[in-house]
Amino acid sequence: MEKLPTDSARLSKASNDTLEKLIEAKKGASRLLGCYRTGDANDPETYISAVVSVLSRYEIEIIKTVTEPATGLPAKLKWLPSIAEIREECDILAARKRRVIERENQIREQLEARKTLQITDGRPRKTYEQLQAELAEVGIFIGKDRNGPKAMKVEDFQHKYGITKEQWDAIPNAPKGN
Repeated sequence: MEKLPTDSARLSKASNDTLEKLIEAKKGASRLLGCYRTGDANDPETYISAVVSVLSRYEIEIIKTVTEPATGLPAKLKWLPSIAEIREECDILAARKRRVIERENQIREQLEARKTLQITDGRPRKTYEQLQAELAEVGIFIGKDRNGPKAMKVEDFQHKYGITKEQWDAIPNAPKGN
């Protein structure tokens, strides 16, 4: 039977990470157990082994946070935590970290998407004042002075657009002179 080719550097890094997590899990279990009375664990060896097993499934940062005497489980619980309580706390921290990473990724993706939406054909963008003036010409007023100029007199409108009195009178519901 042939062996599959392996990437020794990748395996070495993975085993170093696993070893690091295991060492930190043992330290964390000792820290955790050291924060409580010695008689609290029915079988201290089994308890420590179970704690190490649970903690070693999480990142080192989570292990340290959960077993930190000032802010972790020892600061929250008066009695020696059960294995389920330790796992639950680790799961909460892991989920929080995942949400932070997801949020950062979403922000990064949104910023990238914004770049693609910008005008890229070399045309200069209109200024706010230019847009205000263009919209005001068609009767849409934006900004602080939304009322805009007063309405044009009928005679001025007719003169500006070259409309005769007969044409104006033919428009249904057209206002009669001001």
